[in-house]
Amino acid sequence: MLFRSACRAWPTSLWAEAGSRAEGNPPGAFLEAYDANREQADEISLESSPVALALLTFMSSRTAWTGTAEALLTSLEDQVESSRRRKSWPYTARGLSGALRRVAPGLRSQDIVVKFLRETDRVRTRNISVAKNPAAAGTPRR
Repeated sequence: MLFRSACRAWPTSLWAEAGSRAEGNPPGAFLEAYDANREQADEISLESSPVALALLTFMSSRTAWTGTAEALLTSLEDQVESSRRRKSWPYTARGLSGALRRVAPGLRSQDIVVKFLRETDRVRTRNISVAKNPAAAGTPRR
């Protein structure tokens, strides 16, 4: 059994796997169930977020994008009709940043990486970088 150090819950997973084996389950049964639950949670979070759906559509035609939250919000608003925006749609750059931080783990499961950057210039402009991550395609997330 291989536990990856990137898994935030690996100590708990280790104990849960041991308990699962003590109950008579085959090796790796707990981790398979855990991974399936994580994938399902990612799907639900993406489906319920209008920002995630708009960003997936936005990124379908490009491999990377970098700019301010306000510029990204304007670009995403072009993707979504005003009548389809729900109450949960962010109307400010700050709201978009918060929404992106919440859906970032689910987007990583779709091989889209969101990074929040700060320029080193005097103004210290805050940028958002969104990129498709082909290197991570098909790799499990633990």
